[in-house]
Amino acid sequence: AEVARLVEARGLTARCVLRSDPALAPGDARVAWEGGQLDYSFAAICDEILDTLRAIARAHPETEDRT
Repeated sequence: AEVARLVEARGLTARCVLRSDPALAPGDARVAWEGGQLDYSFAAICDEILDTLRAIARAHPETEDRT
């Protein structure tokens, strides 16, 4: 609803098509345009952040673990 309001407020309704996709998880998005596409996955971003933090923790085992 928020995205639709922003699209309309900026006069982009002729250029943007918004539709739900039951294959996407809540919070995810797929944006497609001529010649490309972007997939946004909240879960994938969280996993990447956690993987990075775990890698840092493994590289610095002397750091206190507070989990």
